[in-house]
Amino acid sequence: MAGTTLRNRLIYLLPGLRQWAHMPALVGWIAISVGIVAGRNVPESIAIPLYTTVATVAIPLLLGVALFTPGVLLRAIFFVAVGILLSIRSCHCETRTFARLESLLGDKDRVEFAGTVASFPRTVFDGYTFVLLVDKTSMGESEALNKRFLCRSAVSPTRNSYVKCTGRIRIPKSQVNPGAFDERLHMMYNNLWGTLYADSVTILDSMPGPAVSAALSFRRAVHAVAAHLSNIRHRGILLAAFLGEKDELASTTRDLYRSAGIYHLLAISGLHVGMLIAAVMLVLGPLPLPQIAKTICTLAVIWAYLLLIGPIPSLYRAVIMATIFLVALIFQRRPHPLNALGLAGIAWLTSSPMSLFSPGYQLSFAATLGILTLHPPLDSLVSTRIPHDIRRLLLRPLTSSALLSIIGFLATA
Repeated sequence: MAGTTLRNRLIYLLPGLRQWAHMPALVGWIAISVGIVAGRNVPESIAIPLYTTVATVAIPLLLGVALFTPGVLLRAIFFVAVGILLSIRSCHCETRTFARLESLLGDKDRVEFAGTVASFPRTVFDGYTFVLLVDKTSMGESEALNKRFLCRSAVSPTRNSYVKCTGRIRIPKSQVNPGAFDERLHMMYNNLWGTLYADSVTILDSMPGPAVSAALSFRRAVHAVAAHLSNIRHRGILLAAFLGEKDELASTTRDLYRSAGIYHLLAISGLHVGMLIAAVMLVLGPLPLPQIAKTICTLAVIWAYLLLIGPIPSLYRAVIMATIFLVALIFQRRPHPLNALGLAGIAWLTSSPMSLFSPGYQLSFAATLGILTLHPPLDSLVSTRIPHDIRRLLLRPLTSSALLSIIGFLATA
């Protein structure tokens, strides 16, 4: 009886809860997030045997059951269990792997890695950084194999090229003081296992393939356009807005955007995906093609853009949500934005559970959740107070845009 009364009061205060309960992806996203947080508190004496015995099979099995379970409560329980196992894998088992890497490194000053360049090199200070997927090592054991390391060097190899790097390696340290920066956690949610300061990089094979070649051509084109800009500040803004490269962004520009509350415009996210979809639709609109063909072409373009830029949380979330909406157009269904957001969150956390503690993930998803939940009722409330005349036509677009900025700011504050 008391439980029913509490539920009725919650529904009265938050009427959207009843509707949210019928969104399986949204419920699953919230539940899997709760499970990841809870999994960090599982003692290692329980976590390690649990993961080594059942987690490998249980994670995909529980995830499949959770996706197709009709009951809201059971669905939430299964997703919480998935989150706990994912967290155990990341927190406890990967922590032991870090310890084994440190023991293998021992007193060695230099190591030799060979592998594939798994990211586009980025300019940092007087050198470059890129991600190296290792398949050969001089450390004598296979613990470092098939793992990603951040490499810093004076050489800029192309993506997908095969290189040999020699230098000093550093394994990230875990948090020492409460509230301090946790370098190990930061590396974990980026799926990195250490930093290699390479003083020697030998390119053994440079065959990027057609997809990477297209991505390199796109980046070179943007850099070529930026090079024609005499104003360094404008050049930094262009590279940040189109490629997500903020290395050339002046500190004064960063401060101006932050103080104005529009720093999010420099992050590649839903704004860029929306403009890209609008541009593709504008080009394909006059062509005598079926609507399905136009939608498929639009999907191909936004996924190609994701591959060109890389899997950053804000862009990944926007592409997943846009994909759900475009596929719904093909099947003539009406998707709910919150359910699409939940599906994007589940997909991202399943592949990178420690991203839940990443500022980039939190800001991106929190801003979108705040806009989707708060903007419709507030916009409706404000619009009812504007007279039904020409002033409403002029003021409502302004008030709607202002509300978006205010809600985005409050959701990420």
